Amino acid sequence: MPQLYAPVQTPAYPPAVYVYGPRTNASAVASLVVGILSWFLCPIIGGVIAVVLGHIARREIGRSGESGGGLAIAGLILGYAHIFFYGIFAIFWLVVFGGIAALIGATATIPTPTP
Repeated sequence: MPQLYAPVQTPAYPPAVYVYGPRTNASAVASLVVGILSWFLCPIIGGVIAVVLGHIARREIGRSGESGGGLAIAGLILGYAHIFFYGIFAIFWLVVFGGIAALIGATATIPTPTP
């Protein structure tokens, strides 16, 4: 019996090549994670840690050429924003409580009329 069709051969493809980019800096990732967590868990200390880690990561990235510069900047922004808003919040309450204390102190020195 004659063959009607020729056998189909699959074309040979070259082997897959995996291209790895530069490593992501661990301090940059930690800065971003701590910067996010500082808004929910650890108020002022988390913001300071995020800023410190962000600056360390930027310095290491500049020296080693690792990736993660955007993560480090995001951690810095979150950390500085948290410190700023926490400072404004603290100043607001100091003014409020200072004003109340001044009001109480002023009303205590007002002479009361004696009948």
